[in-house]
Amino acid sequence: MNSHPASAIHYRDSRTTLYVGDATTVLKRLPSGSVDCVVTSPPRWDSYTHETGARMDNHDHVRGGTTTPQRYVNGLVEVFAQLHRVLADTGTVWVNLGDSYSAGPPTRFGKSVHGNVPLGADGTSQPAAAVRHAGDATSHGAPARSLLGMPWRVAFRLQADGWILRNAIVWNRTDAHSEEVRESRWNRYQMVFLLAKQRRYFFNLDAIREPLVHSKAAAGDTGPSGKRRQIVSDTPARRGSSARSRGKNPGDVWSIPQPQICAVYPASLPVDLPLRCIAAGCQEEGVVLDPFSGVATTGLAAHQLGRSYIGIDLNPGLHDVGLDRFGLESDRTNWSAAA
Repeated sequence: MNSHPASAIHYRDSRTTLYVGDATTVLKRLPSGSVDCVVTSPPRWDSYTHETGARMDNHDHVRGGTTTPQRYVNGLVEVFAQLHRVLADTGTVWVNLGDSYSAGPPTRFGKSVHGNVPLGADGTSQPAAAVRHAGDATSHGAPARSLLGMPWRVAFRLQADGWILRNAIVWNRTDAHSEEVRESRWNRYQMVFLLAKQRRYFFNLDAIREPLVHSKAAAGDTGPSGKRRQIVSDTPARRGSSARSRGKNPGDVWSIPQPQICAVYPASLPVDLPLRCIAAGCQEEGVVLDPFSGVATTGLAAHQLGRSYIGIDLNPGLHDVGLDRFGLESDRTNWSAAA
């Protein structure tokens, strides 16, 4: 990794490397098999911001020229092709994806149907009338205001590209912030997919077991700092009382609050989510990567668990916020370490 051009590095020390640049471009420079675990939350596709020309995110490889859901998916597939190369054979990838709605065409009220629904004289919403007057009831191949299923579109494409889709975890955002949706239910969950390169991969279930209720479970650490190493395969394991005594399997619905922890980047994950992913999916003293680093919440979790961190983002300002969260300062003299 010392051959990387200094211009791509924002910060580097013995356990943290932050790159400024497009995810795919930077990943192409990383050595094969050099990463043990990937935890990431790519910017979600938002048809409304695309159609109005608003800036969606800070990742050109996903955003640039992306006017359709398919192009968005194709961009992520390219990123994940490079992740497949840099990931160790027994490594894991955890990807959080939020969904989006199709936008309707501009209405006679001057707004896309994706935005605030125009109100009739009686104060009730009239999305159907708005679409009818606009003369087009579909957007990107789906009826206007349809939930697009973007997480699953991405997951199935990655599966077709060779990734093993091991789990689909529902992240129940127990205190998610309100979304401005008047005529549908408030979206309280997002998906977290667990991907692997091969049938045998690193997974430490004991590290994320939940405490048993009214149980005399064996003493020991059953939280994210658990240190029991385990290689798993798709061969069913024995289910004995010994395993149950160490705690309960957390299953595939994770109830984790999503407080707004960063005003400059409100979409940042709660640290408890990457903590759980890294504890289960990364070996001790391993290397964790986030190709859409943002304010480095994944890095914060990696450091708490004694792992090294590589973060990639186009926005150096977000890296600076991440460094502040690490208790570090952006010192450009550290670039010389990569020269």
